[in-house]
Amino acid sequence: MRFWIALGLTSIGFWSYAQQLTLLPQPDDVFECTPVAISRNNQVIIGSCRGRFTSFGIYWRDGQWYQLPDFPRAVSADGSRIAIGGGYWENGNWVRIYPQNLNRAVAPASMTPDGRVIIGRIQGNGGVLMFRWEEGVGLELHRQLDQPRWVRPDGQRIYAARYIGTGENLWSAVYADDLCSYETLVEYGAPFGDLVAVSDDERYLLLRESAGGWLWDRAENVAYFMEVPPGAMRTFPQAMAQDGTTYGSMNLSLTRAHAFRWTKNEGTRDLNELYACVLPDGWFFLTVNAVSHDGRYVLGILQRQSDSARRTFVLDTAPALQGDVNRDGCVDDADLLTVLFNFGATGSGLNADVNCDGVVDDADLLIVLFNFGAGCG
Repeated sequence: MRFWIALGLTSIGFWSYAQQLTLLPQPDDVFECTPVAISRNNQVIIGSCRGRFTSFGIYWRDGQWYQLPDFPRAVSADGSRIAIGGGYWENGNWVRIYPQNLNRAVAPASMTPDGRVIIGRIQGNGGVLMFRWEEGVGLELHRQLDQPRWVRPDGQRIYAARYIGTGENLWSAVYADDLCSYETLVEYGAPFGDLVAVSDDERYLLLRESAGGWLWDRAENVAYFMEVPPGAMRTFPQAMAQDGTTYGSMNLSLTRAHAFRWTKNEGTRDLNELYACVLPDGWFFLTVNAVSHDGRYVLGILQRQSDSARRTFVLDTAPALQGDVNRDGCVDDADLLTVLFNFGATGSGLNADVNCDGVVDDADLLIVLFNFGAGCG
């Protein structure tokens, strides 16, 4: 089968193979674990798990899972600091960023890559307010905004959503360079919608509203609507790579959804069609919840058709070396033997099915032979 269970693998990263689907380990007695983000070095994944009686935060490192004392929202570039409710988790310690009053709920929303600036929401005397916390400086409030979404890597600009409640246009994206004012992006050409993600260079903004998703390209000043493909009802974008490639889920009916990928050139594509070759038998891509900073790794949830069981996945979308069946970077005897030993096998997710046509046959053998020695130095 062309997928891996990530258990006890090396610290260089448990998703290092091209065109590889990895299923992450998860605690017993949970219904699903939802990934939230992955560190920029691709070593730490954060998320949350939901069971029958409880929900909790979690992170994965080196093929193992670890429970967190609260739900995570962001992770530093090196994976050492995780923004969670109340503050952040680092070196096994829960650091509170507003220790003056632990009864005031502190809910982080985003963090700079170095982990030194965290933005989020805090319960104030007059209601919920947006905060900006900086290491060595402390926590400051923005009294006009309460829905922060993203902080620029240098920590000096905050993007947020503002509820305006006008007809169908209920949300508007804004940004603030100080804690006293803000700029509304609709005035610069952005579509209405709740802000989901912003690229580091601030060129691409991903927005979501009731009809679906929008990508606003600030350089072109063009808003691209993520059109719903035939047979689907709407798109629900949840993650964006730095080049504007967007992932999420699309409703095929009121009770059925598939994961999708959207690009400016190709539009909306079903992930189950794009990566059918890596899927294990009887499973499908339900949703994508996060994507790595470089766009290579896609994270989300698989669902089994027979009983609706769910598993967290990491999909490596890097192009595969033709004929490298075992994904070790070299087309050699091991790849040839794998095809021969599985010759005649049929089904989905077969490692030896090099051309992904559902059967291991002469065509796969020829691909290995024609590429024999490639990548072996």
